[in-house]
Formats: sequence, C-alpha cells, structure tokens
Amino acid sequence: MARAEARAGLSVSQRRRALLLAAVVFGALLASCASGSEDPQSPSPSQSESAPPVVSVAADPSNESRILANLYAGALTASGQAAQVVPTDGFKSAVTAVEKGRIHVFGGPVGRLTDYLNGQASGSSPSPAASSNLDETMARARGLAGAQDLVVLDAAEASSGWAFAVSEKFAEANRFGTLGELAEYSRQSPVVLAAPANCRKRDYCLPGLQERYGLQVGRFVALDGRATLDALEEGSADVGLVRLSDGALTSLHLVVLADDMNLEIVGNIVPIVHESEAASTVRDTLNRVQSKLTQEAFAQMDYAVTYQGESPETVADAWLAVSGFA
Repeated sequence: MARAEARAGLSVSQRRRALLLAAVVFGALLASCASGSEDPQSPSPSQSESAPPVVSVAADPSNESRILANLYAGALTASGQAAQVVPTDGFKSAVTAVEKGRIHVFGGPVGRLTDYLNGQASGSSPSPAASSNLDETMARARGLAGAQDLVVLDAAEASSGWAFAVSEKFAEANRFGTLGELAEYSRQSPVVLAAPANCRKRDYCLPGLQERYGLQVGRFVALDGRATLDALEEGSADVGLVRLSDGALTSLHLVVLADDMNLEIVGNIVPIVHESEAASTVRDTLNRVQSKLTQEAFAQMDYAVTYQGESPETVADAWLAVSGFA
C-alpha cells in the first residue's frame, strides 16, 4: 500500500502519540472554524470582474468522499477559483459524471479507480490493472484516464485502501506485525476472520489470504465497519479487514499488519479532473492539497465526522486553515 503502508513500521505508541498531537491541534481548529467570528473578505473589483466558472467537485455518500470533496472545493475557493460540492449516488456515478463533464473533479483511492476504468475499457471480467505498487498503478491509471478525457493528479500519502488489523494485545502476545507472521501462527491455531460477506470471493481478501499467505481460517464472521473493529477489540475475532482511513483504529488499540507479500492494491487518494477543467490553477491547488494530506490527518478527519458528529465541511475547513490554505 505504498507510502500508506509505511505506517505499519511505526510502533503503536508512536502512531498514537502522533495522532493524539494532531487531535489536540485539530480540535482547537474545529472550535475556531465552527465559531466563524470573522467576516470573510470581500473580493477585490478585479476578482469579481474576472470570476471563473464554478468548478464542481463530486462526493459519493461515504464520509471519506465527503471530506475529500470539501477539502478540494475549499482549497480551490481559497485560491480564488469558485467551487462547489455536488453529491452523487456512489463511486461509479461520481466517476461517470466526471467522464461526461457534468462534474469536474472527484477524489478516491487510485487502485479502485484504476480497476474501474480498466473494467470500462476491457469488458466485464478484465485482469486486474491495479497492484500494490503505487508508481505502476499511477501509470496505468493515467493511461486509462487519458482515454476518457480525464487527468489523474498526484497521489497523497493518505490512503483509504484496505488492510488487515489485529488487537494490540493479540499482536504483542504473539509477537507479530505482518500478515506472514499471522499466517505462520494460524497453522498451529486457525484464526477467526471478521470481514464483509463479499470477502469470501474477493481476491484481495479470503482467497488471497489462503492462497498467497497460507492463512488458516477456523471461522469466518461476516461483519463490516465499526462492527469489525469492535469484534477485534473485544476478542471475538482475531483479525479483521479494515479501512486505513478509519480514525478509530488507533483509539481502539488496533494494529495494522504489514502486507509483506503485497496482497492489497494501493489505496492512496488521487483526484481525477475532466480535462476541460484541468487548468494550471486547478491542478496546482489540488496537487498542493495532495502533498499535505497525510494518513494521520485523514484518519483524524474521518474520526471527527464518523464518530464525533462533525460535518465534513467543518473538518475540511479546519484542516485547510492549519495547512495554510485559508
């Protein structure tokens, strides 16, 4: 999972301290952004006279997507480019809207985007185009996107890709931090795996764990989202499929296992832009967001929205302020 996977090399205590520090700074910013005591500056006459068309940024219903859309729209607005968030029904409808030029920008995981575009180009059952290698996947994404009048901008460190996690207690008791070490453990003690029901048929999930790693699964429990995290925390599951962007991973003392045999496709966040709106201002502004969007920051924003009830717009504004965009 490229740069996002490097997090697995940090100790749990290091990651917790980093996220806690980010939470303190981020919480203060949320409070100041929510209060909104200052009036926004009025545009200068020259800005008003040369106001560009409004750039629309797609958001699918997921919290991750809604956060990204508000980050991109907020950064563009701060740069002087008018922008607005446009809700869509889902990932596929968002990508389709950008392809057709009805919406101009959409952000999502590069692996999923690459495989979706490849499916459009190759038919219903294409060979996978995305891989665990970020550079290779980015090159494939850009080639496929170009054929659809799309431009793929830079990848962020932040990822919403999939990974496998265990409880800190389970990892420390058995001294493992990689999927390979978990697989070795499972040959003596088959594990309980918690994941969505479709994991049974997905190459990156149960079949891949069994075929590539030789993981021995004693029982499969169909769970998703927070239910998976809770099962890991309470010990009713040994290992679970999680999103790297889930802000509760650290607070629940869970450890993301390193994918040492490269089963998962990369999930680094990228924006796609319809080429009609890929002007230098849009490219430069969005790439600047990408260069600053870390895994810790993205997870903290996800936690604030998913578990603390903050709005995506509020957390995006707070991050943009601390990152020098406001």
